[in-house]
Amino acid sequence: MKRKLGNIASIAIGILLLPLILVAVVFAIPFALLQDARSKRRLRRWLNQNDYSYFFIYSTGKRKKRFFEQEVIPRLNQGVEIGIFDGIDFKGFITTEIARLLSIYDNEGFPIIGKIENGELFHKSLKKEYHLWVVQDKNENKFINEVLDGLDDI
Repeated sequence: MKRKLGNIASIAIGILLLPLILVAVVFAIPFALLQDARSKRRLRRWLNQNDYSYFFIYSTGKRKKRFFEQEVIPRLNQGVEIGIFDGIDFKGFITTEIARLLSIYDNEGFPIIGKIENGELFHKSLKKEYHLWVVQDKNENKFINEVLDGLDDI
């Protein structure tokens, strides 16, 4: 008897909750579409504001930060924008929201060089080169040349 009452109560609760769930879904879909449209507009505006920009984005491990700030950044052309990824957020040239919209997180790793041209983003990870020339071979100049040449070629 208790079992039957429990089953009946479960069915009644399910019947009462089903319309609430449907209403929530009906309101959630347009809200998600509106948010997506807003994000795309913000991204398009950011790309247009930064059109014809070159950039260098690096992560802030202790050794990396010193190397990038003391050796690489001073050698970059004056107009190159700098972005910093601290493991959680982006700072400087690029915000975390814009990085997410551009799928910067999906890249192969940091550092990244790139440019924005005609509203499109072109970028390249130099993580492999960094590890090959700076960490393994201790040839920092070769890496710096790769950054400088890469900005010209990208």
